[in-house]
Amino acid sequence: MATRGIRIEPSVDQVKAELNSILHSSLFSHSIRQAKLLEYLCNKVLLGEREHIKAATIAVEVFGRPWNFDESKDAIVRVEAHRLRKKLARYYETEGAKTNLRIVLAPGGYVPEFIGQDLPANPESDRSSEKLPPPRPAVPRKRRPRFLQVVLSGLVLAILLALVVDRRGSTFTRRPASGAPAKDRASVGGFTASREVRILAGQTKSAYTDRFGRQWEPDQYFTGGIPEPGPKDFYGRPPDAGLFATMRSGEFSYDVPLPPGGYELHLYWAEPIFRLANESNGDGENERRFHVTVNGRRLLSSFDVVADSGTSPVDIRAFRVTPDHDGAVHIRFTAAYGTPFVNGLELVPTADGRSVPVRIRAHELSFTDHEGKLWSRDNYYVGGRMATHKQSVSGTSDPELFAGERYGNFSYAIPVPDGKYAVTLYFAETWFRVDSDGQDKGGEGDRIFDVYCNGSTFLKDLDVFALMGSFRAMSRTFHGIRPNGQGKILLTFAPSKNYAAVKAIEIVDEL
Repeated sequence: MATRGIRIEPSVDQVKAELNSILHSSLFSHSIRQAKLLEYLCNKVLLGEREHIKAATIAVEVFGRPWNFDESKDAIVRVEAHRLRKKLARYYETEGAKTNLRIVLAPGGYVPEFIGQDLPANPESDRSSEKLPPPRPAVPRKRRPRFLQVVLSGLVLAILLALVVDRRGSTFTRRPASGAPAKDRASVGGFTASREVRILAGQTKSAYTDRFGRQWEPDQYFTGGIPEPGPKDFYGRPPDAGLFATMRSGEFSYDVPLPPGGYELHLYWAEPIFRLANESNGDGENERRFHVTVNGRRLLSSFDVVADSGTSPVDIRAFRVTPDHDGAVHIRFTAAYGTPFVNGLELVPTADGRSVPVRIRAHELSFTDHEGKLWSRDNYYVGGRMATHKQSVSGTSDPELFAGERYGNFSYAIPVPDGKYAVTLYFAETWFRVDSDGQDKGGEGDRIFDVYCNGSTFLKDLDVFALMGSFRAMSRTFHGIRPNGQGKILLTFAPSKNYAAVKAIEIVDEL
């Protein structure tokens, strides 16, 4: 018979099972900070990131401190690690006394150790198959008066009937954000109608309406990972920082139930260690890489958010997807180097296999044109400024489309699935003109700029005034345009004389 105390090397599954037991124990189930810290530290080690476990990264990624966290002025990491050590010691003196694996956090450090011990072969003391802590002892209940039992029974029956009606009549039933098996979460009753699904990863409180009027639901349909705060500030993008306020990190998956049909999947990222890496490793490139698969097919391999974006820590990718045979889209994030994460995911139904059209007006308000097409407010830009004017533009059925512009030296990085697209750019010269009082404010030759798409020249030495005069609409369409290697249609507006300017952009799938 083996004796207690022989060191063995535990497997990843054994460590995860022990971590799960600790987190569900009575000591940790109500200690949110210590539980979150323990799960974060263990996941870092399991993902091979021991060297990234430092006070600064813990402060930012676990406790939501700003990027310029100073350990000498804020002792939160040391204090919470000390509390975690004491709580772990108490756990192994009580509920975890008979475990054959211990998670130890040595004094003065933040890297946990997984210490296995070979225990006697006693079925009653073998915890290798335990997934949850033992049930709590029953608490004697006071007898309720008879009439109260009748009232309560009636209320329960009414609620059950309401739920049945809701399941039959509703187009969507939300599952709780839990670790339930993917198979169970995919078979959601009553979900029959096509709809747009938007989820803010790591958001545990309430829904969020973004600056484009779209509603994002709290985190749901996930398995694994932990919720964490997103970046506190940004370089360049995004137009709506609220989409990146939280994230889910670790190795995790989403299993989103959907009716049959085609969908466009958008994944949103904002690298939280972008600023922290400035001091040593070049703005965060190669700080983490991970894989993304959908329904078992790999979409992104060794994906690096910062390298993919190129100009900011914010990145959005788009893909065509369909539900798997079980009626769900299964999105999985696994590590290559560092911890995978995502800030948000969006699934939008498509028509006839075409990508969702992108229509952007350089304005603070969205707009519906005379054909009923919706133009979003300005999005996906880096650099430049916005301006509006009140004078109407001629030569168009939709003068309001030209009521604003982005000007300066700027670019748009517009995420689209793989395919061919028609790209239409809309212009009008609304600054250089002759005023009603006869005052000359410039004209031909005063604004000249180039337009590039994915590095190729679209327009060279463009002078809108020379071609159209002032306050007259102009558009140019380019066909067969494919996204670049980062899944973007990258439009660059580079001034030669004065500022470059654009009124609106339209990107439509060409099958």
